[in-house]
Amino acid sequence: SVLKELYQVQRLLESETGALSSLFSMVGDMSIWLAPDGDRILQSHFRLDDLVGQQMQGNCLSSVMSSEEMSRLRSCLSAMAPPGESSESGEAPPVMKLTVSIDGKNSRKDDLDLYIVRAMEGHKATQTSKLSDSAYLIGAFFVAKDHNARVNDAVEGSADEND
Repeated sequence: SVLKELYQVQRLLESETGALSSLFSMVGDMSIWLAPDGDRILQSHFRLDDLVGQQMQGNCLSSVMSSEEMSRLRSCLSAMAPPGESSESGEAPPVMKLTVSIDGKNSRKDDLDLYIVRAMEGHKATQTSKLSDSAYLIGAFFVAKDHNARVNDAVEGSADEND
């Protein structure tokens, strides 16, 4: 039946999204989920929280990025269509890369390479989810300069909080 096929497609999308999230977590410095509005953070990562000096889950990415950076991010997101659809300009790329500057704690600017996928929010997808409700899964990587120092700082910062 059509409903059964739709359910199977949804389950496949959820599985693929979970695999992408796991992959970003294994090979990247952090992974985060952005809401469909492209600003509110649905699920943060301890490295992002440490980088900006506050818990970001539920907060807006625009609170730690300049308006110019947010404009660039929104342009990138608007070029991406929901899973299974094509964008207004034709076939939407499955993954987009964008380098952005984040306002880190202590007035430090940190550059991140963002690899952005528009996908069903795997950890919250339900049978009532619609493809148009898809969120953005972002794998973030520190830009090469001072990469190891920043990762170590983030890990040590989270360890200090757990002590």
